[in-house]
Parts: sequence; C-alpha cells; structure tokens
Amino acid sequence: MEDIHKNNASTEESVQTIEEIEADKREQIAVLGASDAENCSFSQGYCKRQALYACLTCAKDGQPAAMCLACSYNCHDDCDLVELYTKRNFRCDCGTGKYHRKCKFDESKNHLNDENKYDFNFDGKYCQCRRPYPDPECPEDLKDAEMIQCILCEDWWHDCCLKLTKEELDNEDNDEMICPRCLCKPGLSFLRCYSISNTQTEIGTAECTKPINEPKSESGSFFFEDFRLKICKCVACMKLITDAKIEFLCDYADSVAAYEQIGIDAHEEEEKQADGQINNFLDKLDHNGQMEVAHGVSFMRQAMKEMCEKAQSNGGVITAEHTAELKRKLAERTEEMKRRRLNQ
Repeated sequence: MEDIHKNNASTEESVQTIEEIEADKREQIAVLGASDAENCSFSQGYCKRQALYACLTCAKDGQPAAMCLACSYNCHDDCDLVELYTKRNFRCDCGTGKYHRKCKFDESKNHLNDENKYDFNFDGKYCQCRRPYPDPECPEDLKDAEMIQCILCEDWWHDCCLKLTKEELDNEDNDEMICPRCLCKPGLSFLRCYSISNTQTEIGTAECTKPINEPKSESGSFFFEDFRLKICKCVACMKLITDAKIEFLCDYADSVAAYEQIGIDAHEEEEKQADGQINNFLDKLDHNGQMEVAHGVSFMRQAMKEMCEKAQSNGGVITAEHTAELKRKLAERTEEMKRRRLNQ
C-alpha cells in the first residue's frame, strides 16, 4: 500500500532512491491509470472498481464518504485526504451532501448514495488494530509490516496481523488474500477449501469441484492467482456464494489485478501514441532540425545519466540538489542553443 496521491513535498520528504521512484511510477500507473482524472465518475453510477479518496477536512458530522480521482484533484486539492486505494461498487460522494462543499463538476447533485458501503478505512484507520497509514507513531512490531488488502471487506491488514506463519506469508504463489475477520464470519469458512494452505484437494463429485477438506483455522488465507476461475459454480456452491453476497468472487474482472491491467494497457497505448506523434514531428523537420533534436535528446540523456551516477554513489538516493543541478544543465544547454541560432 503506497501513498500515491502526494502533494508537493519538502526537500526532506522528496528524497527517494531511484528504485523507489520507479516503483512509485509503476504503482501510480496501475492504480490510477484506469480512473479518469478529468471527469467526475458520479454519472457512471456505482463503478465496478475505481480509485477513491476520503476527505477529513470536509467530512460532515463525522459521516464517512469518499470521492473519485477527478474530485480529489479538482474539488479537494487543498484538503487532508485519505487514500483508499481501490474499492468496488462505489459511487462518488463529492457534492452529495456528505461534504461541506459542492462538486465543481456538478453542483446539482442532491441525493446520497445509499448503496455505498463504508468502514473505518474512511477515517484513515486500517487492519484489526485500526492504525493509520502512514503511521507516525508506528509500534516497533509493525515498522516492517507489509499492508495487504482483503478481497472481501477490502480493508488493509498488516501481514503480521493475519495470524499466518512466515512460511505462509513468504509463499511465492500467494496472490489474493481473505482476512481472518471475513473467514470467521458465518457462511464464509467454506472459502478456506480453496486456500493455498489446503493441500488436500480431493473433490466430492464431478459436478461439485469444491475440495472436500475445509481447514480449521482462525487465520487469514492466501489464494492462487486462478482462484476465482476455479470456484465451483454448481447449484449448491452458488447458493453458498449468493447467500453470502459474494458473487463478485466469480468475476475475475472484479479483481484488483484486472483493474490494474486496464491502467497499464492504457498507459502503454498512450506511450505508443506519443511515440507516433514524436516520429511524425521529426519526419516534418529538415536534416538540421532532426540533428538538433537528436543532440538535445542525447545531451538530456547524458545529463540524467550523470545525475543517476552521482545518486548511486550516494546510496542510490536522488536529492533536491541532484535535480536542481540537472535543471541548471538543461537551462544552460537551452540558452546555448538560442545563442547559436542568433549567431547563424
């Protein structure tokens, strides 16, 4: 779980390693790529999945609420926001009366979203220990904990709070997770039959492919990547699923992985289009113009390479001083090119 909705940070906060910058970029593309940053999603109704944010500044009478990506940028850009990552079947609350301000995209919103579901995540609290994230007073035993989202309640859990062994947590086959709170609810324990920890996979009949063995445990469980595809859909199993109101588990498109892939694919398509536009622009230049662009790109690459090399010698950390030096070099290069044109 990463903070991907950051405002301008101070010099100290902006210090990151190259690997962290690359990881942040990948995270932003995956989580935000399938959400619209320019248009409120309210008119789309209850979205299958979208990135959401809660506003602690504008919350009315402690009522839980959340907004879409576009509203977080345009309507609450000066607020204290809580990143909720993504949630299913949620309609944007901005301007519906749950916040002390109107939606800039549509000031006529006048009704509450009765089908939205809320929990303590909307107050910035997570896991059974209900701690904030980031956690300024993080206990020692949680400092190295990884946050993992439950695919049922969509709450975030510290891995160490799932009551799993280190071996179970480190299993390379781990994909989606269901938390112990959900698995201990009436009518949901049957899902343990599909867990990675269940090594007894004998099925009852050809019609019912649900493993017979149901492990007894009070811990959370991890599931294989193809878990949703392998859920038995016989009449008896579908009754269990519908009674528990978890039909979404039978739909791979509901998964975070499917949602993130949409964002990744969209980003790759944008890059292809951008490359095409650049190539079209270069084709229209004469030889001198093409050479000037090529030299400029080469200079920028070299300047960035030098910056990265200096950062690597500093433990892989890019500081504000590194970026300031890069900007200075690029500005000097631009001025040099201007002088050359004037002297021709």
